Formats: sequence, structure tokens, C-alpha cells
Amino acid sequence: MADKLDIVLEFNDIKDLFTAPEYDPFDKLSYEAAGLDIIANYLEAHPIHVKASAVIYLPPDQITPDLPVKFQEALKRFKDRRIISNKNAILSNKNDGWRMVIYSTILVFIVTLVSIMLGTVIENEAVVQALFPVVTIILWVIIWQPVEALFFENRPLWRMNRVWKKVATMPFEFKPGPAPDSNIGATGVELD
Repeated sequence: MADKLDIVLEFNDIKDLFTAPEYDPFDKLSYEAAGLDIIANYLEAHPIHVKASAVIYLPPDQITPDLPVKFQEALKRFKDRRIISNKNAILSNKNDGWRMVIYSTILVFIVTLVSIMLGTVIENEAVVQALFPVVTIILWVIIWQPVEALFFENRPLWRMNRVWKKVATMPFEFKPGPAPDSNIGATGVELD
């Protein structure tokens, strides 16, 4: 794992950092995602403490003295919207999880009640003993979805919020293109 991640990308337009351009596989400057999403993807694959920086090559006419300030303002708005969207998804997952807790509690009660009734009706002790693990597995299956929704589904969203905060605070340098072909991508990323 790299100690520092240096990301170098080239775009036809500064807006391509924020919105994905129409993808053209024959254009070396055409990406299938927005530039900031590509950068976030590089960062997501590394520990959050890894230092990162980005060099963005643009057509010379787009490099203006106020570009860094305008970019930082737009980046802050972009980051805030992504984090709000993730927080809404987290809240939605929690609401779904609590609804599932209610439903699963009712189902657990019903399955337990039915298994107790079956245990009293069935006279064969071996059959009752065989049903116990089956009922246990059924109860675990019923309980697992709410547990997953409440405790595990939000982890990637929390991680992405941290990644977006890192994207918003990492240094960006804008240079007139074209970029040297050997520089495009990210150093510190191992490809197998």
C-alpha cells in the first residue's frame, strides 16, 4: 500500500470533473465517470490516512487565475451534496432496519409459538429434537436482515462520506494540457 497517492487526470473541460461526459471509448480523454468520482474511487481503495494530491490537465484556455478558487467553491458544494445524499441513504437504511425489527419480532414470536405447539403435538422426541436446529436457523434468517440493515449496510456510506471530505481537502493543481501519456492515472496504485 502506498504512503502517498498522486492522481493525474486530463479532461477536455473542467465540468468533466463534476459530471461524466458522454463516454467515447476511442477518445483517450473520455472517462466513464465524472473526474471527482474517479478520484474518490482511487481514495476509497486506500486507507483514509494516505496523503493524496491531484494534478488536473485541462485545455490551456480553461486555466484562468480564478480557476482554483472557483473550483474549490464548486467542490465544496459537490462534496456537501454527496454527503447529504449519503446521510439520507443512511437514515433510510435505519428506518428500514427498525421497520424490519418490528416485522421480524412478530415473525419470531409466530415461529416460536408454532414450534412450541408442534413440540406439544408431536409425540416422537427424535422429531422434536430434529426440528430444534431447523427452527433456530429459521429464526436467525428472520433476524439477520434487520441486523444487517441497522449495523452493516451503512458502513460503505460512512466510508464514502470520509472519502468526500478528503477529496474536498486534498490539494489540486491545474496545468495546461496535454498531459504526458505516462502520467495519466495514479501513482501508488498497483495493477495486477
